[in-house]
Amino acid sequence: AYLETVAESARQADALATASQKLAEQLRAKGIPAHYIPQFTDTARFYPDFEESLKSDVLFVGANTFYRTAVPFLQQRGIAVDVYGPKWPIGTAKANYADNRILRKYYSSAKIVLNDTREGMKRFGFISNRIFDATACKAFVISDYMPEIEEIYGDSVPMYRNAREFKQLIEYYLAHPEERRKKAEQAYQIT
Repeated sequence: AYLETVAESARQADALATASQKLAEQLRAKGIPAHYIPQFTDTARFYPDFEESLKSDVLFVGANTFYRTAVPFLQQRGIAVDVYGPKWPIGTAKANYADNRILRKYYSSAKIVLNDTREGMKRFGFISNRIFDATACKAFVISDYMPEIEEIYGDSVPMYRNAREFKQLIEYYLAHPEERRKKAEQAYQIT
């Protein structure tokens, strides 16, 4: 339905830009001049900027919606996650939002930043901007698996395909700060 909705709207435009290679290809197959432009970040806003008061082991910044699985999974296993965003159950989030003007400080001050991708984004290969913004801050990111992230970042952004892998990655990288720093540096250079 999403593809058809976008295609119908795009028929009225001279061209369409999308951050999804898959969506661009599917739209072109329908005769729509669609162009793939990858997500990116603004390095004037996102750069390493550690803030002691925002230090965290595991960080997630984003709204709670039905598809969010990473935060509840870790919390159910006794792994603390600093959460910033709206719609979380009372007592889950430290605040309803992280000020976007200083979001780099949150990312820069976390040992691990979580990425949790919506199914619709996965289906079309949209990479969350969180990946680009956090890695620009030299943050170490763990994400759910997407081949599009792997194509860009290789193994510098570790990804999991199931709950067991997710838990293992969190525990391993919390216990191995030097490897965390090395991968964060690699991802930073790619970004």
